[in-house]
Order: sequence, then C-alpha cells, then structure tokens
Amino acid sequence: TLLDTKKLRVEPGDPTHSYIYIKLTNTDTVLMGKNCGPAMPKTGSNLTLTTAQIQMFSDWITQGAKP
Repeated sequence: TLLDTKKLRVEPGDPTHSYIYIKLTNTDTVLMGKNCGPAMPKTGSNLTLTTAQIQMFSDWITQGAKP
C-alpha cells in the first residue's frame, strides 16, 4: 500500500518512500482511499505548506535526512 506498516517515517535518500513526504504531497482523498489517514497538515486546519516548503522536505530527505 501507499503507507504500509514497514514504511519508515523518513527513508533517508528516498522521499517517495518516506511517510512524512507521502502525507505532505497527497490529498485526503488519495490517502483515505488507501486507508492511510488524512493528509498533512490536517485538512481544515487552515495550515498550508508552500511548494518551496515541501521541496525543502524532499531535499532534506534526498540528502540523507540528517538532523
């Protein structure tokens, strides 16, 4: 599944297999249809991330996700 139980919250070097990135880049409809829970930030929270902010997550994960 899109978010199976083996998926790490962050898979260093691979945003497309990282839980947080999947939750940031998919909609509630896509995620809920695959039993993955809601998107982040939570719909209706009036919080949004810009494309640049999401890209920062992707870049961080791609570069190894170091603290």
